[in-house]
Amino acid sequence: MEKNQPRIAKLFKTALLGLATVVLATACNKTTEPPIRPDETAKYNISGQVLGNNLENSDLTALAGVTVSYKFGSVSDETTTDANGYFSFEGLVSAGRYDLTFSLGGYNTTYYSLEFPTLRGTIIDYQLKITMVKLPAGMTTVDPAAGGTVPVTGAVTAQLTVNPSTTVKDASGKDVAGEINITATPVNDIVTGQAESTTGLAVLQFLPEGYRFSPALNLAVQNPMTNHYFGNTFLQYYDAGTGMWNTMSQPVTFANGAYNTTIDHFSIYKIGFSNGRSEVSSESRSIDVIDGVIDNTGKLEPVPVIFAKVQRLTGYVYTTPIADALQAAGITSDVDELTAEIQKVIKASNQGVDAVDQMTTVESEVPVNISVPANTKLTMTAQQVVTTVAYTFNIMSTSGSSYSVVVNTLVPANSVSVTTDFTPGDTHTVPGGDGTGGGGSN
Repeated sequence: MEKNQPRIAKLFKTALLGLATVVLATACNKTTEPPIRPDETAKYNISGQVLGNNLENSDLTALAGVTVSYKFGSVSDETTTDANGYFSFEGLVSAGRYDLTFSLGGYNTTYYSLEFPTLRGTIIDYQLKITMVKLPAGMTTVDPAAGGTVPVTGAVTAQLTVNPSTTVKDASGKDVAGEINITATPVNDIVTGQAESTTGLAVLQFLPEGYRFSPALNLAVQNPMTNHYFGNTFLQYYDAGTGMWNTMSQPVTFANGAYNTTIDHFSIYKIGFSNGRSEVSSESRSIDVIDGVIDNTGKLEPVPVIFAKVQRLTGYVYTTPIADALQAAGITSDVDELTAEIQKVIKASNQGVDAVDQMTTVESEVPVNISVPANTKLTMTAQQVVTTVAYTFNIMSTSGSSYSVVVNTLVPANSVSVTTDFTPGDTHTVPGGDGTGGGGSN
């Protein structure tokens, strides 16, 4: 089992394997189940590791004791991460959408959604690497009657303004009187699998969850560039009940060196880019299976195969340096600042994981739980989908010019498909295989 390897969270797209195909990713601490038959209903596993960071998105450490829960329609379950931050849900029997929640005191609540395809005779194991952001040590106390401001620091610099004579209701709709303690922190983007996939210039969580304000609060996110800013921005909030991003009607405008909008309740908010993220192309690559041939010909007893050892691709990369993309677009100033901002956006959309210089391979044990029948040879091959993901940024200059900057990344899927091919042996090589009781060969 690999440890401390980035597992990029992206729902795989391959559902094209035959009935004798096993589709899954690397798994941790898996329990052994009886071998599956090609005609059996598919089984689904969700596993991964949870890491924690500080407000500067650094110093990643494994988080033990995180409550990890999922909701599938009316069905739900939960577990906790072990000492190394690993968790797993095994033997799920229903295809469809699963909404996951990650909770730990002192850290922001984190969400992730995925969807399994309907298959038969397969095991699908989806693996995540989740990064939770540590909440600030203190809270900001504000008297809504008098008004006040709440600073946001860390990966994003922003300010929330409470106007005087603001009324407050809690999540149940009851009036809140007196001072309130507000926590505001940048968090990583949340992957939902929505058709409209947006990236976040700023993703912020405000607590207490569900508090509502009248009039709405002013939110200003500072722009670190001198001569440029991002265009085509809009506001979304995350609905934990549906596991979806909802687009707000109020606009996001740029003025006085900041992106300005309003919020009327506390949730997780995203200032996103329209059509900011798209999948350009995908290809299935063959990857090595170590000892992928099990020759059971000439033998009378079946042989169980619990794991396939594969050389799995890991780590996403930039196919074109960001500075080159800026230069190609004709941008010559604020290059360092723009590069840093674009890197931050792409990192946040990849669960807070940094890009690498090149993809690498790591040996992974993929549970297959199959049985090689008597007098049969099993050949296992493996594939992994690699996707080109494009991030499109509309960049405006303070002088009125507009630029389109496209940054491509290459992302290996977090799933590995293992295809099993059974070849019957010559029955005459099996003792008694021809009905004569003759000798055989091993």
